[in-house]
Amino acid sequence: MRSIKERIVHTLLFEIGAIASVSPAIAWMTGRSMAEASAVSLALSVVATICNYCWTIFFDRMFPTRHRNFLTRAAQAIGLEFIITLFAVPLFYFFAGATLLQAFILDFGSIGFFIVYAMAYNWVFDRVMLRIEASSA
Repeated sequence: MRSIKERIVHTLLFEIGAIASVSPAIAWMTGRSMAEASAVSLALSVVATICNYCWTIFFDRMFPTRHRNFLTRAAQAIGLEFIITLFAVPLFYFFAGATLLQAFILDFGSIGFFIVYAMAYNWVFDRVMLRIEASSA
């Protein structure tokens, strides 16, 4: 089971990668500056961080192992993205200045990206933690 410290590191590293990945797409799609797009990314990151932290706790209780198969990891990533979508479209629309169509396009593009990103990130994170745990034993 993950410690609180590990959960915080897991979530912060995930969101740093997310902000760096999403800001340029928001700027390009909306015609906003990188500063404005980064502010929207940061707001989304705060929402996503809270969602990710809570979802990971829930998921770890449902599946208390680091050895998860592909379908379990896919369910983890898809579930998280569904929750975040509830917040992302309004943020893209109201704060990024996107049209409603752009907001949905940004969200669907983000979903596709983040499903792959979340699966890969969680797989790599678990592998690194397994090595750290093995070297500590």
